[in-house]
Amino acid sequence: MRAVGIIAEYNPFHAGHALQLARARALTGADAVIVAMSGAFTQRGEPALIDKWARARMALTAGADLVVELPCLFALREARGFAEGGVRLLSALGMVEALSFGCEPEGMALIDEVARCLSDEPEPYRALLRAGLARGLSYPRARAEAAAAYLRLDPDALNRPNFALALEYAQANARLARPLALLPVERTSDYHGLELGKVCSASAIRAAVDRGEVSAALEGVPAQCRAELARELGRRATPRLIDDLALIRLRGMSHAELSAYPGLGEGLESLICRQARRCPSAAELIAACKSKRYTLSRLRRLLPQVALGITHDMQAAHPAPEYIRVLACRRYALGLLGEIKRCGTLPLVSDVARMSESDAMWALETRATDLWGMCTDCAEYRLAGRDYTQKFTVVD
Repeated sequence: MRAVGIIAEYNPFHAGHALQLARARALTGADAVIVAMSGAFTQRGEPALIDKWARARMALTAGADLVVELPCLFALREARGFAEGGVRLLSALGMVEALSFGCEPEGMALIDEVARCLSDEPEPYRALLRAGLARGLSYPRARAEAAAAYLRLDPDALNRPNFALALEYAQANARLARPLALLPVERTSDYHGLELGKVCSASAIRAAVDRGEVSAALEGVPAQCRAELARELGRRATPRLIDDLALIRLRGMSHAELSAYPGLGEGLESLICRQARRCPSAAELIAACKSKRYTLSRLRRLLPQVALGITHDMQAAHPAPEYIRVLACRRYALGLLGEIKRCGTLPLVSDVARMSESDAMWALETRATDLWGMCTDCAEYRLAGRDYTQKFTVVD
């Protein structure tokens, strides 16, 4: 059986995602579309808007066959770590032959050329990179500008979020022993655009929800998913608890303790320690620390990492996913699970009762799910141990 894989957050699932699922299936002729989806938290460091099992069900209703969970240890990483975890998880299924991802149209023809430059790192490129870092640019920005200058390309095309992630997918894929075929699909909406419509970004939908414009937000969601999303929005998560918890912990940390967390160095830990004691909220802390070098995403991601205890050493000790955890599957596609058991290179978790809290990656997942639940007002979601009590969903 042949499958095409997609790495996603679906925060929330929308019409553009449904189009990608359909195009990936049509372009590859695959028997199945399998999604590796982040669970409780997103790569930007925020709790997912709605429950992970609900997001997985929406994806199945709109065209996916199977959704497996991208472990939190990779979901809460910079673009390189996020891509590495997703690509290696899909590869470990043993049946995924192609990786589909969204990309801006002007970037689709550039992926191979830029990925080769970043992999080979010719000396003129490295000199340009060093110069950018010396000017105080963040590493992703400096890298994009250096590659654009070296290859004589438009730097704006390389700095777009989806292109940056596509590059990381391409590089992570090249590191596999058996690389997947890459299938970029042209995006039909701006990644962070806030304009609503029948095909719009997840950012636009979340912004509309924050404004109380739920009906308008639902217009950007496939019709068959609207009832589920409307119901789940009534018990959605907000970041306030995580922000407050992280701020309390940051105030009690020394520079040395804080330096154990990812993305620090360059004096950032000293700045955060100082500002955490001065700022009354996490939002003001981030605003006080943000600069060309210290990006919003980098700072925002630190908050749940601190709240959950995700250190640099933990990331280094677990460089790849260690199990395959199913969130949801179409009933007609349940045979995929047997195929994964036969062909996959990681254990398939179908009975979570057998999982042990001594497994650091699994223990982190359960903490993340519990913390996400406490970010909602839903009594059901605020219960502890939902990773043990919630069975994977089968959709007819």
